[in-house]
Amino acid sequence: MARRGVLAARLTAVLMTATVLTGCAGMGAGVGATTESVAEGTATASAAPTPVAIPDGIVATGTMVAADGTTLGPVTVTRSGTAYRFDYPTDWLPDDPGNSLIEALSDSPFTMDECGADNIWQLGATIGQIGSFLGEAYPDPTFFTSLLVVRPTGSAGDGSCWQPILAKADLAWTTPVTRPWVDPEDAGARDGARGAVEVVDGRMLYTTASGDVWSEIARRFAITQDDLEWLNPIRIPGELHSAYAAQVLNLDPLDRGDSESRRPH
Repeated sequence: MARRGVLAARLTAVLMTATVLTGCAGMGAGVGATTESVAEGTATASAAPTPVAIPDGIVATGTMVAADGTTLGPVTVTRSGTAYRFDYPTDWLPDDPGNSLIEALSDSPFTMDECGADNIWQLGATIGQIGSFLGEAYPDPTFFTSLLVVRPTGSAGDGSCWQPILAKADLAWTTPVTRPWVDPEDAGARDGARGAVEVVDGRMLYTTASGDVWSEIARRFAITQDDLEWLNPIRIPGELHSAYAAQVLNLDPLDRGDSESRRPH
């Protein structure tokens, strides 16, 4: 799927130490994970400082808007420890005897008439539950740009949307940047990091190559492996320091969202 001029190939195999993970259709070489530290040098980085803590209290706000454009009311996101609470009006919610309504978080731009099942939302739960595990799943969730309410209707064999979006709120985060020191700089291809670099709309992107290793990609751009992870929070759910071969990685600290440019389809 082309995104901002970058083609992310449909490849599956991922090497995570000795484990091969599966994903999209097709087969391909993976990007290896490693616990190797990042060495100091001209194009390398020493251990990064401690990330800035996200404070407790209100950390994001927004306005919930229905699919028909009706304004439904304000949204407030409050953090307490690792838990988040999403407060928004619920009197508009349709009857839900099967408890099927889902509140979800998205990191991709989209229009309200798109189908919620079309790879738009990345994290979802029943109404009122998503905030309880958000901080554990993502220590810095500020890359999520939208809160959605969707309603699965069952498999749509006729091609119609089976998970329509009922409402959406764009989120404005007020938290500090947790890794303000991250400033990737390309030192050129090296063993384990021979992928292509492209600047699209002012955003530096890196397409992984077969045989790339996570630690070497980080070295190439003079950042730590955790910094590279922070720049690319969504690639393979639940797996750290790994990526698909031919996957597009973000290297812009100001654009951690928009997962479509970083994941093969």
